Amino acid sequence: MTAPPLPTFSTPRRSHLWLWLTLGGFVVLTVFGLLAFGVYRVAHRFSKEYAPLAATLPAEIAGAKKEGLPTTIEDLRPKPPVSDADNAAQTYRKLTALYSRQSKKAADADKTFVTEHLKVKARTPQNDQEIRAYLKTYATELTLSERAAQKPQCDFARDWSKGFNVIFPELSVMRSGARLLMLRAAVESDENQPIPALHDVTLAAKVAQHSASDPTLIASLVKIAILAVANRRFVEILQRHGNDSAIFPAAQEAATALADPIDLRRVFGGEMVLGRATIQNITASDTADLPGGVRLPANVQVQQQMKAAWEARMIANWRTVQRQLRNSHGDLLASERALNATEAEEQAHRFEAGYELNAALNPVYGKAIAKVMQNQATANLRAEMLALLKYRQKWGNFPGALSELPDAAKQNDPFTNQPLGYKTTAMSFVIYSVSNNRKDDGGSDKSVKLGDSNWPEDIVVAYP
Repeated sequence: MTAPPLPTFSTPRRSHLWLWLTLGGFVVLTVFGLLAFGVYRVAHRFSKEYAPLAATLPAEIAGAKKEGLPTTIEDLRPKPPVSDADNAAQTYRKLTALYSRQSKKAADADKTFVTEHLKVKARTPQNDQEIRAYLKTYATELTLSERAAQKPQCDFARDWSKGFNVIFPELSVMRSGARLLMLRAAVESDENQPIPALHDVTLAAKVAQHSASDPTLIASLVKIAILAVANRRFVEILQRHGNDSAIFPAAQEAATALADPIDLRRVFGGEMVLGRATIQNITASDTADLPGGVRLPANVQVQQQMKAAWEARMIANWRTVQRQLRNSHGDLLASERALNATEAEEQAHRFEAGYELNAALNPVYGKAIAKVMQNQATANLRAEMLALLKYRQKWGNFPGALSELPDAAKQNDPFTNQPLGYKTTAMSFVIYSVSNNRKDDGGSDKSVKLGDSNWPEDIVVAYP
């Protein structure tokens, strides 16, 4: 049997076949070439940029320790440990468990009720009756909030090894508990019981202090939020009862509790340790969106070296921040200028080796320091208000200028480092800070947009 003839191709078909084979070969060679170049580029950048930076990590850690900064999760633990008898954490956890049983609808309704009634300045007997009924419904939550506030310390014993994946379920509940106390203070003030009302302000201030027991920025921002609510109630009580000198000891106690400052060095020390833990836990998939397209390679040894480089850069940055805070000696305006310069420098270098994680892990310093300055301005206004009322008790009228107050009572505006604004008549006054627009608006508290946040033109306290 004769074998079938082999197929033959015409000249054009042979030309097309060779063309496709040639193109295919070129594509394959190009892909392999690009992969090889990519491997070479990563290896080259690693050896020239990341490896030398990684080698500085031990020195950066040693330098941070020498400067008294926390470097490990153990450094964030209170020393000595908080005893169970003194620790408010378990009480706050019970409070959290109670609130967690609420449906979202009920929680939203509660939030709306509390917010609306806290804002009311001229409450009616009907408003007070509604608040009393609400507080009766939440009597257990109110009792737990009061009990927790009376504990001297708070330690939630967080698992800081999770880095920024640590969750803080108690913080929102602590804020809710403080708002319950301020609702009760509102009714007490309306019922001509200013001293119990001021005691409740003091309790809310203690809750605020407990909320910042975690050395993190989010915890301190919750503290500032609680203090803001408590301060509004404090001012309202003095506006209504400032003629009664019998309230001054309770008012001074509340003012002192509310004046507990934000410790930025402690907060930023905690942020550094959490940043280190986060970097150590990071995986290749977590780095998909870093600036410059940088990603952790598959090679485990190279991964560890890149993480070491990121840690070294981050610690160096935080050491700079801490040095700036030390050199500012508590001057928030000087701290703000220095931190804004640091933030601008980080932004300028964000595509360079070692800086890729800074934008994701470090806070926006300008916004953080502005909130701290607002909190301090409020504290200074509160202290000045009380000093003015005491002055009137002694002399029968308000001073013509704040310079007439005793030196110990004089307060500056942290936004300018100049005296607070002041307007007065025989029986009234307005004191104010220029707020974040850094402009004297004559004591106007009109809300304005600054960047992506709303701020009052001036932060104002008026009497009566």
